[in-house]
Amino acid sequence: MNKKFVILFTLITACFMLNACSSSNVGNDATVKETAVSVSETNGDTKVEASSVDNSRQDIFAQIIEADHIEIADAYNLLNDVETLSEDENALCQTLSLLKDCSGRFVQQSEETGNRYTADVAFYLVKGEIYCSIEYTGYMGEISDGIVSESQMDGYSFEAFPKGNFYGREQDFKIYFANEKLYISWADTCEYTLTRGDGSADSVQEHRGNLEESGLLDSVISVVDSNYADFEHSVFYDEDNRSLYIYIQGMDNLRAYLAANNSDLIEAWQGVTDNAVTLSETLYDALNYYVDHVYVCWVDTLNPSNTYAQSEILFQAENGNVKYNVIADNSNT
Repeated sequence: MNKKFVILFTLITACFMLNACSSSNVGNDATVKETAVSVSETNGDTKVEASSVDNSRQDIFAQIIEADHIEIADAYNLLNDVETLSEDENALCQTLSLLKDCSGRFVQQSEETGNRYTADVAFYLVKGEIYCSIEYTGYMGEISDGIVSESQMDGYSFEAFPKGNFYGREQDFKIYFANEKLYISWADTCEYTLTRGDGSADSVQEHRGNLEESGLLDSVISVVDSNYADFEHSVFYDEDNRSLYIYIQGMDNLRAYLAANNSDLIEAWQGVTDNAVTLSETLYDALNYYVDHVYVCWVDTLNPSNTYAQSEILFQAENGNVKYNVIADNSNT
């Protein structure tokens, strides 16, 4: 056994594993949502409820503006119960009323598939600053909470520009709010206008879109390029079979070295294959509205046709499960 090869392989594996771990955490610390929530958690404060605020006008206004977190409906109800409001208080009450009208569920129907997606919109105040929270089934990543301001777009009352996070890749969102419609765009290619609706089970269909048309395939390729930068690799999307394939080429003579059953190399290989299993499971969970199968495969040599015989595959994971490992095959011979 070539000891230098074992050491090199182990070092590359370690670098790859660290890179993969750091990639999966990208963007998590930067979301506005976590920043806003952490204020109340670290300071021991609690959300301001309508029943906990003093009924005097000045105390109500001050506590709304100074609250670490108060829902728009609660703040509006508090001010609306006051008989006489100052100019500033009346302006805030009107803003809260408009925000209430822009809250709730909106529905979008895809022109390509006929499927319908929903967006649930909510607003809240943090130290007098307006934030939006949105859960949108048309985006497979997570949209962070964003700061809300008066809209500059005709026909919309408010706007926000939060960040989206799809498996560690950050994307810029533009969201415009009105009482009967909601505009959402991201990644320069995706833009939709949703209308007020209840999103009932009768009207909402299962999202079974095309991965490539969604724009998410580019995000997947970016993730794979980052995690497997030290290895030749390719990503292939089989639309007919709703399957995503990720192929990584092993180092020269890797099959022969693995067949030698060197304990150091076998241990390093275990780390590599564990990571492949995790990646296939994570991507499947994130994309299962678009794909039925996510395969992560280690192969002897990349094939431009993206077709491989069993004898050319070193390892294959599908949706978080091991389908084939040359180590097990070697142990049976």
